[in-house]
Amino acid sequence: MEEIVIKIIELQKIYKQRSKKINALKGINLNINKGEIFGFLGPNGAGKSTTIKIMAGLIKPTQGKVLINNKRSENPNSRRRLGFLPENPSFIETLKGRELLLLSAKIHGIIEQDAKEKIDYILKLLSLYDAAQREIRKYSKGMIQKIGFASCIIHDPDILILDEPLSGLDPIARYQFKKIFRDLKDKGKTIFFSSHIIPDVEDLCDRIAIINKGKLAIILERSEIKNLEEIFINITQHGKI
Repeated sequence: MEEIVIKIIELQKIYKQRSKKINALKGINLNINKGEIFGFLGPNGAGKSTTIKIMAGLIKPTQGKVLINNKRSENPNSRRRLGFLPENPSFIETLKGRELLLLSAKIHGIIEQDAKEKIDYILKLLSLYDAAQREIRKYSKGMIQKIGFASCIIHDPDILILDEPLSGLDPIARYQFKKIFRDLKDKGKTIFFSSHIIPDVEDLCDRIAIINKGKLAIILERSEIKNLEEIFINITQHGKI
């Protein structure tokens, strides 16, 4: 029997804008198993980032809940073994890349000597070693994505929640990230990532959920992924499977 490490239960989120209410999530139910790469696919505005922000404890749901290792996402203890990369990450721009990773390591309680060894390894892994002493304000979008990912894996988390992690990367960096994802899966890590890019999801995922207009439309197993583009278009454009 699969071990469930993330459980999303009847998740709803309503945003209030002046006199309007925007129903961003409409009762999402989803289980994520330990050691799988799970793709969360949907068009822009479907509710992917809202779901992820609730999972990461950044915002509270209107109704429902997210459990991470049986702890509610509002509980900071749920995030002790969690790595999180938001969409379009931003950092203190005057920090250098290495300084950011040292800060991240310190936040996670890693002693300085161990942190330096981890940082050197990750910088080389992501081809950032030569840019480590450069201020982040001088980084390209792809480099910011890389340093953000480096920051979220510095403490060797068991679960990764990533919002559009491959956005802004060149083909070589995309290949690097995908290899790292597979290596992490081989080590028993769980990866939940959102995307609107079908080939990335097809290439990486064990299972996929498609969300559209705040509703979960379908969950697909690996064997069902081959017709993903057709299924995605039918759901998002025609409202049917």
